[in-house]
Amino acid sequence: MTLEPFPVKPERALMRAVYEAERVINLYVHPAQAVPFFEACLSSAMAWGSPEERAKLLNVTGFAMGNYQGRYEDAYEKYIRAKELLEPLGESTALARLYSNIGYIYHTRGQHNKAIRYLEDSLEMWERLRHGPTRGKAVTLATLGIVHDFVGKSNFF
Repeated sequence: MTLEPFPVKPERALMRAVYEAERVINLYVHPAQAVPFFEACLSSAMAWGSPEERAKLLNVTGFAMGNYQGRYEDAYEKYIRAKELLEPLGESTALARLYSNIGYIYHTRGQHNKAIRYLEDSLEMWERLRHGPTRGKAVTLATLGIVHDFVGKSNFF
């Protein structure tokens, strides 16, 4: 019996590995160990990845820095670099996810109007990109609800 290679385009292999690792890390690994892993992946992407791959790795690394280590300013810097790479490529699920993450960072800074603007932009993009419910759309809605509740706007729907 011979094993056939997994049918993944070489340019997508790094991102598939990262997304699978992200899932495993979220389930089984202490969050403190996530950032060094993602930073190593980011280093590879910065050397050999496409602009989209670099942006996705910047986003994932920023998410880990902010959510697992409370390093929100470092996360913000990663997000802005990712935004500069993704926006010229047009709307995508990666950009919608990034806008949601940026919105959360603005919430942590107390800049709630900016947070709401990014979250609403993310939500609108999710609506245009996908039909029906998605995990990304659900996370964005939940975050938008938290921000509106925080500023006392409970009737935003």
